[in-house]
Amino acid sequence: MGLIFERERRIQDAESEYRQAVNCDPNDRQAHFNFGRILVNEKKYKEAIEQLSQTISPDDESAPAYLYALGAAYGRAGDRSHALLYLREAREKASARGQEELLVNIENDLHSVEGQTPKN
Repeated sequence: MGLIFERERRIQDAESEYRQAVNCDPNDRQAHFNFGRILVNEKKYKEAIEQLSQTISPDDESAPAYLYALGAAYGRAGDRSHALLYLREAREKASARGQEELLVNIENDLHSVEGQTPKN
C-alpha cells in the first residue's frame, strides 16, 4: 500500500504504511528502505538513517544499493564522514558485482561529497 500511496502523492499515508510494515516485520529490508527513502525526502534524516541502517545486511546483490542509500542519507544530513564511509563501501561492492549503472550513480555522489568542505 505504501507504494500506491506514494504514486498518489499521499506521502503521510505512505509513511504510515511503511512504519506499520517495519513494525510488523522488522526483517523486511524493502520496507525499511522505502520508509527510509520517504523520511529522507521529508528531511527526517536521523530516523531515515535508522531505517536505512537496517537494510545493509546481509551482503547480497542488493547491499550496494542499500549502502548507497545510507551514504546519501548521511550526506543529506550533513554528516560527511559517514557519507564517505558508506558511499565508498557501496562503490567497492557495486564494482565487485559488476553493477555498472549503480556504480556511475555512486561515483557521481561520491565526487560531490568528496568535494564538499567539511562542516565545523
